Amino acid sequence: MKRSLSLRTKIIFLMTFLVILQNISLVMSLSLSRVFYMLDAEAFRLFNNTTYARMQTINQEIAQLILNVADETRSFSQSLQDITITDNVEMDIRKKLYNQVAIKGSSHLINLLQNNSISGAFFMIESNSKMDLPSVYIRNSTPKNYNARPENFLIEVGPISVSQNYNIPTSVHWNINFPFDLNDPDLDYYHRPMKAAFQFPRVEMERYGYWTNPTNILPNSQPAVFYTMPLLEQNGSPIGVLGIEISLNHFSQYYLPLIDLPYQDSFYIITQAHDHQISSDWFISSGPLAHIYLPEDENLSLVDNVAADNIFTSYLEGLGEVYCFVQPLTIYSRNSPFIENSWHLVSFVPSSVLHEGSSNVRATLTISIIITTLLSILSIFLLAYVSTRKISGLSKYIASLNPYQNIHFKQTGMKEIDELTSAVDRLNQNIIQASKTTSKFLELSLLPIGGFELKDDSDQVVVTEYIYELLGIKPHTAISKAEWKSYYADLTALPESENIYQFSAQYGSALVWLRILESNTSTGRIGVIMDVTKEVEEHRRLTHELDFDNMTHLYNRKAFKREAHAKIMHTPDKIGVMIFSDLDNLKYINDTFGHDAGDRLILQASEMFNQFREHGGIVSRISGDEFATYLHGFSSKEEARRLIKKQLRQNESYVLKTPDGAAHRIRSSSGMAWYPSDSDNITDLLKLSDFAMYEAKHKEKGTLFEFNQESYRTNAYLLENREAIHRLIDERLIHFCFQPIICLRTGTIYAYEALMRPSLSTFKTPIEILAVAAAQSQLAQLERLVVSHAMETIEQHQAELADIRIFINSIPSHMLSKREFNLLKKKYGHLFSKVVLEVTERESDTLEQMSARLASIRKAGVKLALDDFGNGYSGEVRILEVNPNIVKIDMGLIQGIHRDPDKEQLVANLISFCHARDILLVAEGVEEQADLIKIIELDVDLVQGYYTGRPALKFEAVQPEVKAEILNLRRKYHANPQNKL
Repeated sequence: MKRSLSLRTKIIFLMTFLVILQNISLVMSLSLSRVFYMLDAEAFRLFNNTTYARMQTINQEIAQLILNVADETRSFSQSLQDITITDNVEMDIRKKLYNQVAIKGSSHLINLLQNNSISGAFFMIESNSKMDLPSVYIRNSTPKNYNARPENFLIEVGPISVSQNYNIPTSVHWNINFPFDLNDPDLDYYHRPMKAAFQFPRVEMERYGYWTNPTNILPNSQPAVFYTMPLLEQNGSPIGVLGIEISLNHFSQYYLPLIDLPYQDSFYIITQAHDHQISSDWFISSGPLAHIYLPEDENLSLVDNVAADNIFTSYLEGLGEVYCFVQPLTIYSRNSPFIENSWHLVSFVPSSVLHEGSSNVRATLTISIIITTLLSILSIFLLAYVSTRKISGLSKYIASLNPYQNIHFKQTGMKEIDELTSAVDRLNQNIIQASKTTSKFLELSLLPIGGFELKDDSDQVVVTEYIYELLGIKPHTAISKAEWKSYYADLTALPESENIYQFSAQYGSALVWLRILESNTSTGRIGVIMDVTKEVEEHRRLTHELDFDNMTHLYNRKAFKREAHAKIMHTPDKIGVMIFSDLDNLKYINDTFGHDAGDRLILQASEMFNQFREHGGIVSRISGDEFATYLHGFSSKEEARRLIKKQLRQNESYVLKTPDGAAHRIRSSSGMAWYPSDSDNITDLLKLSDFAMYEAKHKEKGTLFEFNQESYRTNAYLLENREAIHRLIDERLIHFCFQPIICLRTGTIYAYEALMRPSLSTFKTPIEILAVAAAQSQLAQLERLVVSHAMETIEQHQAELADIRIFINSIPSHMLSKREFNLLKKKYGHLFSKVVLEVTERESDTLEQMSARLASIRKAGVKLALDDFGNGYSGEVRILEVNPNIVKIDMGLIQGIHRDPDKEQLVANLISFCHARDILLVAEGVEEQADLIKIIELDVDLVQGYYTGRPALKFEAVQPEVKAEILNLRRKYHANPQNKL
């Protein structure tokens, strides 16, 4: 016999040779392909392209911004040229022109703020001998928000007429004029554009534009960059500038996003670069890294790099060697007089980070080759040893299983394989016998499974016992291929899904579901038939639970939207209508008769709404007492309205019998929205019909309202903020601003009015809170929150307040109940002497009804103030009915009183009437000095307004100059001043 070589030895030699050859090939490939050089080159290209792309983006954004500023500057200049100012103009006309210029200029600032990503806009105009001219500075606290409403801006500088005209609030640092002299030569953003206009008259406006380095214009503000252009008279002479502000924080976030940069520890800056030097005088950075690593007291030197003309190397303490990618920014035109002040975009990346990819790949490949080689050699020895040992042992084990059968194979020359082939042949016979045994076991089992086999060389079909039973055939009956074809057609006549068929079994009356799987073999075809009835029924049960409401068996929201969308997709050119309904009396039924009665109400209501299914409608229970119905396929809205009205009339017959024997008609408030005129998607149709239902429920319960776009634009926030008002009240998300009320006899603070403000961003103003609370019937809860919060504030600051009072606004129609007031008195009664409760004079009927309650409140030590007198049911009779301690005169009577004799007479009469009854008077809304002079002359007791003190989060003292002015006016008009109130 030829001696065979050991399989173990052959495997070891062959595999070891292949591993060594593979490693040699890999090293040579890496060396010749210059892969590490290309990785470094790709890293340079990627970072350079990123910097170039950012430079292009900044240039495009700045170019568009300059065009927009130039357009508004030219437009404002033209507006100024159209305003004629002559000598000897009366004061009133001067003031009107002053406000006209301010308001007109502000419209251009608002355009810039709404259409550009900037944080502020302003204009400065030199006053002349003819009249004073205004300056205005408006800031946008959310510059990312395009088309922001003016109410979201803040006026830093400018007359109050701008705030009144555009409803823009003033900032806490508001001033009517800039706090500096425009003739100051250091104001380069003011003088340099004007000087350019003198030097180069009648050229394009963009040529005069000037960008500042980071600086501040106003005190108490963060550094920013500014861009200004001159405002020109008709002859081309400059009279002022119009400019924009971009805060450094917004500049970094908007123009230098870190998300651009592909590498760690990399950053952008914008600065000036000349002669291989980066200026350290100033820079705008993309993040904190620039401030950490760039030197503050010396310029950064750059060294040329061979990679590209705009790539340099430098050294930063803490980062080591860095690559600098420099790109010029086009912030000035080539013929601009300020071209020498151009900026550059510089990106920094540590060299170790840029080369990190190639370094990591080189190290990883080296380690990988070494480890792989060692592991491969070790694995070869272990694999050769284990595999050959197992093969030898397996052959001996198999041989011992059937020592009587002697099968010989041709020799292969490999000792282990020769032994294995002999053993495998013997094992094959054993497997055949085992297969026969397994088939018998399957036939004897109780599992609902059977098999069949069609052989190419036989006309008979072999089937198992289960299939005989399934077909109702006597076991062991011969079945020909022709007969089997007929049986198979019956089995697969009702397909359910892939490989699943419905079949009426012969052994029972119920239908069963069968899974039939088939496969071709070398000798024919085999198949398996399984009874999967339980599996199908369980799947259907789960599907039903996912799509239907458990109580009403109507569609849930998800399934409803799916089915309604499918109906639209089927006939998209037809008209559809979404009806959203809310049961009107479920809460009453639950509270009065229990939840069992409430559940019966919901079930009967579902039956009522389900009548729409007769007309092709899709009905869903959206939530507890809310239902939605979608009808589709109409040719006109009128056709749909007739059907809906007919069904609603039929619904009137549905009643609920309660345990007390009464019959309650099932009523609902509904809203409807049309497809496609109101919306073409189901989610929006649900939302819009919900809004229409909301209007029906709050205007006329039990009715059906159609969606109205105008009403939605006006009142959508009432619906959208339903949850927000509950959260505000439940979590007490309010705070107070305190506006001083000053005594006009002593110039000291008599009281502060606690002005409610929301701590929830959903609400912008107290007016919105009151409107939503009223719509959601939450005014009473809001009243309790405001009063309790105010009393807590008084208790916390009672030492600071001393004898100063706090005015609290109240809603008379939702005033605390007698019980609630007694509880409040028990806890805070010792502080009632500091409280003045304001009731609104406009709620006439409520005040009449509450007269007894108001009297008891006064008796408890709380002073009463009648608010907004003169803006409602005016008349001294109202004062007699309420019997207040204080009357607050509405600002409508106070503002402009110095020039309106009728207002002056009305207030003088009211003063005489109230002083005769020891009632104090507060003049509200004083914003002008002339109005303050007039009310002191008339002998009003107290004053409240922006002129004497603005609302603040703290209890701020009266300004010394305000106090001095009040005392001087008091001495002027009243020789014998009265004592302190």
